[in-house]
Amino acid sequence: MSSDVVSMLDGAIKIEEGGIEFYEKMADRSRNTSVIELFKALLQDEKNHRAMFIRMKEALVKKEHIKADNTFELRSVPVFDDVEKEMVRQKKLQKIMFTDRQHGLTLLDAFTAAKAAEKGSIKHYKAILEKTDDLDMMIMLEKIIVEEMIHLKIVEAEFAYLKDTGYMFDPVDFHAFKQFSDTEIRKMVKNEGAGVLDP
Repeated sequence: MSSDVVSMLDGAIKIEEGGIEFYEKMADRSRNTSVIELFKALLQDEKNHRAMFIRMKEALVKKEHIKADNTFELRSVPVFDDVEKEMVRQKKLQKIMFTDRQHGLTLLDAFTAAKAAEKGSIKHYKAILEKTDDLDMMIMLEKIIVEEMIHLKIVEAEFAYLKDTGYMFDPVDFHAFKQFSDTEIRKMVKNEGAGVLDP
C-alpha cells in the first residue's frame, strides 16, 4: 500500500475533524431542540468516521489486516411527503430559530456550508477508494461514502424544505436505520447514491 494512501487517510481524518467541529458549533449555536438533535446525530456519524479512518491508517502503517463487518446499519432518509403529513398530524412542525448573531449566520447558511462539506468529503473518499485494493478497506470506505451521501441528502432536503416553508423536519425521522449488505453498499457508491432514498 502506497504512502499516498496514508497521506489521503490523514486528509480524511482532518476532513472528519472539520466536520466534528462544524456540527458541534452548529448544535451549540441553536436554541431549537430539533436543530440541535439533527446536528448531534450528524456529529456522531462524523466521530465514527474519524475512528474508522484512524483504524485504517494504523493498519496500513503497521501492515496489519483490518477486518470490516459485512453488514451495515445506515441512517434512513424518509420519503418527505409522508413525513410532512405525519408531522402535521402530530403537530410537530415548528418555526426554526437559528441565528449566530456574532457571525450573522442563519440555518440556511449552515445547511449550505454542510452541503459543500459533505460533497467535498464524498469526492475525497472516492479518491481513496480508487487507490486501495484491500477488500475490507474498500468495504469500510464504501460505508463511509454512503453515510456521507445520506448526510448530503438530509441537509439538501432540510435546506429546500426550510427555504420553502420556514420549517424543518424533526430529526427523529432520521433516526430509523436500515441494514445493508456490502454488495448493496457497493451498488449505491457506484450508482452515485441510488437506493439511499429508498423506503
